[in-house]
Amino acid sequence: MLDALRHGTESPSLLALTGQSNISGFRPNLPVVLSAAKKQGYYTLLDGAALASTSKISLNGPSSSTNHLNGQVDALAISFYKLFGYPTGVGALIARKDFLPKLQKPWFAGGTVDVVLFPRTATETRVPWERFEEGTLNYASLAAIPAGLHMLQGMISGPKAVLPLRLGILHRWLHEALEGIKHYNGAPVVKVLTPHRETVEANTSQSPLGMGYVLPLTFHYPTGARMSNDDVSRRAAAVGISLRTGCGCNPGAIIGLLSLKDDIARLQESMSEGVIEYDDIEEFFGTDIGVVRLSLGLVSNFRDVWEVEKFVKGLAL
Repeated sequence: MLDALRHGTESPSLLALTGQSNISGFRPNLPVVLSAAKKQGYYTLLDGAALASTSKISLNGPSSSTNHLNGQVDALAISFYKLFGYPTGVGALIARKDFLPKLQKPWFAGGTVDVVLFPRTATETRVPWERFEEGTLNYASLAAIPAGLHMLQGMISGPKAVLPLRLGILHRWLHEALEGIKHYNGAPVVKVLTPHRETVEANTSQSPLGMGYVLPLTFHYPTGARMSNDDVSRRAAAVGISLRTGCGCNPGAIIGLLSLKDDIARLQESMSEGVIEYDDIEEFFGTDIGVVRLSLGLVSNFRDVWEVEKFVKGLAL
């Protein structure tokens, strides 16, 4: 990414960067990447939805600190239900006042304009942030947000920041437990597609914020062949475990984790004159693609990870 920023030929515009991958849990070196983007003239948008649920994000303070991004972020997007589970349908765009006027929307919707003249044009509201508040806000749930933020702040920052510690312990235990589950012939039941936390966190130059509490998995038969994600999901549901399977709204990360770039290119070449549907992908690969994703968060406890280990042991032959 840094090479693309420093040596790219396209005119700088907007760089949108996630603070934490929702598939692998990887957290990029935000100060380095965002600083390089700003030096090349880019505006920067940080997707903090996953990162903010377990880590403090500060847009002020010294830029030398690993969790301070002073002057490097023009806008930050978050979703409150991903932080503390409720309310759904409410998020926030936190933006610099001098950045909002540069965003020109090619459409308008209710609540974003002062005057509409037919058939000519519309006059946008003079309040910059109201141009992005389309429709009616979920005002009935807004009162829950201060309480949620107050609760979460005490768990991820300050002297009682217990959430990262607890989740780190659970994540490590589950990672090691799953890797230790084997079939009768010694073949692994699951493959964890990310390295151990200690390996990532030791290389602070690449990821000074460490990793999120996510484990992407693939399930396998004793022969090494992939189990269907749908089959794994159905069997988990039968014992009361809800699993997220598939591409997790992040197909690029899945292609990278499963090393499918060349295979996808061949598929596209073979169907260059038609529309590729998901059934075509399953037929091409012989199974569904994607992963099983395990995510730990605010309410996760040891019973949760123990139940997952017990379920996976039940798949061993």
